[in-house]
Amino acid sequence: MSDIASQAARGTSLLLTQSAVSGLLRVLNISILTRLLLQSDMGVIGFLGIIYGYMQFLGTIGLNYASPLVIPEAEKEGAFGKIRVFLHRSVIVIAVSSSLMALFVFLLSPLLFGAFGISEDLIRLALIIAPFSALEAFLDSFLLGRYSVRKLAAGRILFDISRVGGTVIFVLVGLQVTGVMFGWLLGEIVAVIAFGVAAFHGLPSQSHSLLMRPILAFALPNLLFQTIDVTIQNTDRIILLHLTDLAAFGVYDVFLRILFIFSLVSLTIATSLYPILTRV
Repeated sequence: MSDIASQAARGTSLLLTQSAVSGLLRVLNISILTRLLLQSDMGVIGFLGIIYGYMQFLGTIGLNYASPLVIPEAEKEGAFGKIRVFLHRSVIVIAVSSSLMALFVFLLSPLLFGAFGISEDLIRLALIIAPFSALEAFLDSFLLGRYSVRKLAAGRILFDISRVGGTVIFVLVGLQVTGVMFGWLLGEIVAVIAFGVAAFHGLPSQSHSLLMRPILAFALPNLLFQTIDVTIQNTDRIILLHLTDLAAFGVYDVFLRILFIFSLVSLTIATSLYPILTRV
């Protein structure tokens, strides 16, 4: 038990350090963008952020929640080949499901987003990011499930640096909101590559029998609950956008993002302890 406690303490400390670095980078990003872009542009970014967030967790179809449960069980059995099969199959399922979902949303975009006056090209870019974002979220949870804390923390910081640097550079060259979207895409691609290499590293090449049906049976109900939760979190922003304009919405969204940074401490502690508790 003492080994588990020390592992949890080290992991939590490392992830808290990463959260502090990521928080500073995100504040820096917001500070720079609010000086380079108009308030209405920040409103457009906030609206695209809602699409981004929905597509990210919907694309994972709940498999990110299954990782901290499937992985410790397989590790206890010594069935590391099962972990590789779970990782490989999950990546394929998420890549296909998130791409199909993005295509479906794009076909319905005039109906879903036509009233908000957002450029179709920007919505298309947000949907292109969706599969990478879903893969990034799953691989992040996979590394957390394996408690590869050093690789996870390094990957998260690399993601934030790429995203912040990309958005600022692309905006400075005159791409405005489109540049922000390119920065988001760059960050997600870098994260998927970094997390993917770290996730597959060290796993045996041999296959192992694994039934995905019970895993999906656990994952999909979690997806439903998260959909309700995220919808509640975004209700105020959607109502505000209907009642005001993009400029007012942009100011509100910036303040919300700054306030969210303060929750990184509690969120980090909870997420870092969850895989440890599943092992106990």
